[in-house]
Parts: sequence; C-alpha cells; structure tokens
Amino acid sequence: MADNTISIVEAIEDQNMRMSALNEIANIGTGHAARALATVCGRDFLISVPQVRPITFDRFHEMIENVDDTHAVIYMAVDGDFNGRMAFFLDWPSCQALWTMLLGSTPDTADELTELEWSSVVEVGNIINGSFLSAFTDVTGLFSNATPPMLAVDSFGSILGSIAAEASEQSVALFIETKLWDNQESVKGSFILIPTQESVELLWDRLGLGMAD
Repeated sequence: MADNTISIVEAIEDQNMRMSALNEIANIGTGHAARALATVCGRDFLISVPQVRPITFDRFHEMIENVDDTHAVIYMAVDGDFNGRMAFFLDWPSCQALWTMLLGSTPDTADELTELEWSSVVEVGNIINGSFLSAFTDVTGLFSNATPPMLAVDSFGSILGSIAAEASEQSVALFIETKLWDNQESVKGSFILIPTQESVELLWDRLGLGMAD
C-alpha cells in the first residue's frame, strides 16, 4: 500500500513539474511575440498570461466553443530536432478586431477579404507560431525549422479535419490560449503544437523530466 501511495505522489509531482515547464515555455513565447509584434507593427500590444493545456488530438473540438463558426488558421509543419505541426487559430470576431487594430478597417465576411487582410493575418500568425517555437529552443536547446505558413479561412471543424489528415501519427497536442489587445480592440487566439511521439519523449528528456526506466 505504501509503495502504491509513493508511486501516485511521484506521478503527480512529475505531472506538476511538466506543467510548470510548459507554462515557462508559453510565457517566454508570449514575451517573444509581444516584442516581435511591436517591432513589426510599430506599436505596443499587451499580451495576457497564456493558458496552457495538454490535450489528446481527438479532444481538439472541445477547446473551441463553436466549431461551425468561421476561423482563420495559420498552419506550419516543423522539422529538425523537434518535429510535428503547429497552428494559430483566430475566430472571425478576433480576425476583425485584429484587422481593425492593424489596418483601421475590417471586412464583414470572408468573401470580402483582400490581399492586404490575408497577408496581415498570416504575418501575425507567423510571428506567434515562430515565437512559441523559439521559446522551445530557448528552454530545451532543440532546434527546429518551420515551413512557410499556410492560411485557411473556414469553419473550425473543416480546418481541424484537414490538419488531422496530415497529423494522423501525432495523438498528443499542446493547446495554448492567449489574448492580445491595445486601447480599443482585443484579439483572442489559440496556439496548437502537435509533436510527434518521439519529439514529446525528447522534450521531457531534455528537460530532465523523462520517465524513469
């Protein structure tokens, strides 16, 4: 009985240490993003403390309130020491708030999007994705490269289905929710990292949190 109790306590402690490490990475990532956005846009933004949740891939839909609503996603593959997929999601109201912040106006529907709106949301998503990827490198020393970003504007369910088809081998994901705002507008976004199983194990080993043999 005592051995079982010790094992449970150790498992909880390991889980807490892993979550602490993930929160540190997320906080560093948001710091990178705030500085990069300020440099690119020539203005300061506030970014909230990120909310971090490890989830299984089949629970992605639970993280989004309305999966049938229009979302924009900036999607990138990752390879190198750390491999997988990553994406930054924005619901349509957040897209509109972002364009208002950056461009001073916003389209009413996705059908009205111009090249300027497309390129601006891709740039912001690229910054967010790159900032979190850079944070992983800062903390773990694992170097990875991201492919050029791809933008999709569709229902969340449709976008998720496309990502699932490409990331079928990855079953665990890191879901990070954050919010950025200025004096007038606020934007809520979700960053998702879908690593390979080998990359998950390498991450924990590099942080000294691997499972003992």
